Amino acid sequence: MGILNAITQKQYTKFQDINTKQTRLGENMPLTNYNILVLDQTLKNNSSVSLVNTNVWRSGKDYDANVTSALFDLNDKKNKWNIGGNISFSNLLGKNGKNTTGYAHSIYFAKTSGRFTFNVWQDLYNSKYDKSDFGYFTNNNTMDQGIWAGYNWVNPRAGTTRCGSIPISGTAGWFLPLI
Repeated sequence: MGILNAITQKQYTKFQDINTKQTRLGENMPLTNYNILVLDQTLKNNSSVSLVNTNVWRSGKDYDANVTSALFDLNDKKNKWNIGGNISFSNLLGKNGKNTTGYAHSIYFAKTSGRFTFNVWQDLYNSKYDKSDFGYFTNNNTMDQGIWAGYNWVNPRAGTTRCGSIPISGTAGWFLPLI
C-alpha cells in the first residue's frame, strides 16, 4: 500500500499597468491538495492485482479531478501464458460548470516463453478521458491495437548469442468515429 498527500499554497502573479504603473495581485493557482492511494497485491506465479486512485482538490471555484484504475497481470504456473490490463475512469468535477466522466482500458494476451512468443493488445481512451491533472497525458479519443510475434533462438551456434524474428502489426486511430 502506498499513500501520498501533498498540498500547495495559493500562487499569485503581480500585474502592472504599463500606463499608470499601478500594480495588483491576481491568483493564478488556488490552494490545492494532491492525493494518491495505491493498493497492490502480489499473487503466485508472478501475478498481481492493483487499485490506484488519484485525487486533486482545489479550493474556491476551480474544478476538482479524480481518476481510479484497476490493474491486473496474471500468469499461468509455468509463466508461459500471460493476460493483463486495466480499466480506468476519470471524473472532472465542476470543469466549465459541469461534471465529466471518461473511460479507458488496456488489455493484452501473450505467450511469454518458448521459442515462439506473441502478444495481442488493445488500448482505448474515449473522448472524455482526462488524467492530466496528475501528470502528462497527450491524447484521448484513441484506440490502438496490434499483434507482435517473434521466434527466438537463444543458443543458435558458436559466434552468435541470439537469433530471432520480430514482425509487428498494429493499427492506431480515432475512437469516436468507430462508434
